[in-house]
Formats: sequence, structure tokens, C-alpha cells
Amino acid sequence: MSSENTIAFELISPEQTLVSRPVRMATLPGVAGEMGVGAGHASFLVALQSGVVKLYSDASTIPDQQITITGGFADITGERVVVLADAAQTA
Repeated sequence: MSSENTIAFELISPEQTLVSRPVRMATLPGVAGEMGVGAGHASFLVALQSGVVKLYSDASTIPDQQITITGGFADITGERVVVLADAAQTA
């Protein structure tokens, strides 16, 4: 997997860092609806609602990791995504 096609992803809950790895794409449960984030994405801060964060390491349409969250925020830049979850559990 080429680094130019990936984005650094971290998911942090109050208890621990649950995920810290490069991904091709992540989908997040934003309060305005589900959103996809990949390398080169515009920078912004987004509020998250309860739902499932889905991580994709390749072009597959099936996520290779899913994490259920109860809300929080995501800090997104073109190089990284940091999800600060109120609570999280791997699915």
C-alpha cells in the first residue's frame, strides 16, 4: 500500500487509543450524515453521533475494521484523522 494513497488514522477513547494505523479510507458517523475521509481531504473539525466508524485498508467495499462509538469529534486534515470518541468498542 503506497503512503500517498493512505491517511494516518487514530481513534482515541477516554480509556485508551483503540486504533493507530494508516488506512486508505475511513467512514465516520457525522451528525450531518455518514462521511468518507481519505488522503488529501479538506481540513476541518466535525461532530460525530453514535454509530460505526469503518476502516478500509484497500479498495475493497468491505471494511477490514469497525468500531462502534457513542459520539465525539474528529479532527481531519489531508494527512491524518484523529477521532476523539466519548466511548468506543471494537465491533
